[in-house]
Amino acid sequence: MLGAAQSPALNRDELFGRIRHNVFGFLRRRHGDSDAEDMTQRAILVVLERYPHISQEPDLVPLAIRCAQYVQMEEMRKRRRTVQPPEDGFDLPSGELPTEEKLLWDARVDQLYKAIPKLGERCRNILRQRLLEVPSNTIAASLETTTATLFVWESRCRGSLQKLVNPGAY
Repeated sequence: MLGAAQSPALNRDELFGRIRHNVFGFLRRRHGDSDAEDMTQRAILVVLERYPHISQEPDLVPLAIRCAQYVQMEEMRKRRRTVQPPEDGFDLPSGELPTEEKLLWDARVDQLYKAIPKLGERCRNILRQRLLEVPSNTIAASLETTTATLFVWESRCRGSLQKLVNPGAY
């Protein structure tokens, strides 16, 4: 009787061991072992906490992979937010861009100015406030949302802007 009560727990452990192996393999192909390990843990925790009613492997594997994709996107957004310029700045010997690079820069800025009006109102509002160097919590408050949601919206806005500027690249 005691052995029968323990076997479902072992089956569940084995089941999540297999799912964890699949998710880790999925993430390891895209990231290093340590990053994949961390993201796998987070994805499995999401599945365990949010979907306790799902218990079949055919349902859990795609669900866990989808959760891993969301964890992966969240990680990319975090990294994009935390990238800092070098402490000594971007050093150019003369302090000015070479002529060819200046022309490319001006053309890129022109493309951006033409693409911004094609964005939605919320995206234009976020970009406007970013250019004015308004703090994230103030922008979030003005949009009546959290800073985490603001970062998601901003990431989507940047992606939309990138697609408008380089439509053939996507």
